[in-house]
Amino acid sequence: MNNNFSYKLDDKVVGAMLIIAALFLGIMAFKYKTKEQCGIVNFTFRTANKENVVYTREQVYFSSEVKYNADSWEWDFGDKTKTDSKSGPYVTHDYKVPGMYTVRLIINNKCEFARTIGVNKREDKAKKLYPLPLWPAEPLTAGREYNFGDNTAGVNTWSWYFDDEPKRQQQNITYLFAEPGTHKITLVLNEDPVNNKIEKIFVVKAAPVTNSAPIAINPPPNGGGKPSGGGLNTDKVINDKPAAPGRSMEEIAAEAKKISTVSDQVLKGYLISINSSGYNDLKKYFKNNNYNNCIFLFNDKNITVDQLKANVIKHNEYGQSFDVKQSINNDNNIMQISITAVLKSKSRWIGKDKKREYPY
Repeated sequence: MNNNFSYKLDDKVVGAMLIIAALFLGIMAFKYKTKEQCGIVNFTFRTANKENVVYTREQVYFSSEVKYNADSWEWDFGDKTKTDSKSGPYVTHDYKVPGMYTVRLIINNKCEFARTIGVNKREDKAKKLYPLPLWPAEPLTAGREYNFGDNTAGVNTWSWYFDDEPKRQQQNITYLFAEPGTHKITLVLNEDPVNNKIEKIFVVKAAPVTNSAPIAINPPPNGGGKPSGGGLNTDKVINDKPAAPGRSMEEIAAEAKKISTVSDQVLKGYLISINSSGYNDLKKYFKNNNYNNCIFLFNDKNITVDQLKANVIKHNEYGQSFDVKQSINNDNNIMQISITAVLKSKSRWIGKDKKREYPY
């Protein structure tokens, strides 16, 4: 008896099995794609200060690094502001009110990560400022420009208020008092009027009256002979001051030669900022006072303005102390500016920084 059997599957059965297998694979692929794993969802933040402490009214920089393809990022900063879905994995935000905030990041509309950060009052940091405004030397005169500046460390914004005029937002500015009288100048640092507001009252004098009338000469009697009266009438006003009895013409002329200058502190502000606005302030200072020449002594060494600029740049990088004294020879309008400056000692670590010495 022959026990060998042969089986043959019908073609329809084979086709049905293939269709079922294809459908199964398709369903599995669809489920795999729609069930995408979130992987590691995380974000970090940093601030401009070295400690990465978050303060109000300062930018916080958030960043997210993911280990898989992401199409969308949605940031909720926890302070009831509008969510950000346009910036992508990197975004900045600032908080107006101190407190604890939970920041949420949602990736691809489903993968979420949250963390809580603390926001401190900005005023706590602002109290550490030590204002160093640069005021012009008094007395002030109407109709003349004066320089105002500030050398306070750690300042980001300056707001100057002259009486009731709109604020001016520069570190160093020039202002002209149009009218004599009492004027109040206010400086607010870092937009913090509570902790960093400085006010000063200036009494501005009227500009001197220039006597442009011709010198009176008595005519000769009967139209002839020499003029009488001896020439100049010293009782006339000279440089807005009458000639008092006992004052010689030499004394009056010497007084007329006196030149008003800014204080040593203001001049120091010009020099410290010589690489920016201070250079133009110096030029204007010399031009307004008609100085024919200026001598710069830097640590008892005679140098040029360009050499002074290089020295100040180095000082602003590693400076320890900086002192300025000016002296003027009113006979020939020669000014001598003596600067005594010291750099901090170099760090003991080899290769830590460049050699610390003035170029000139």
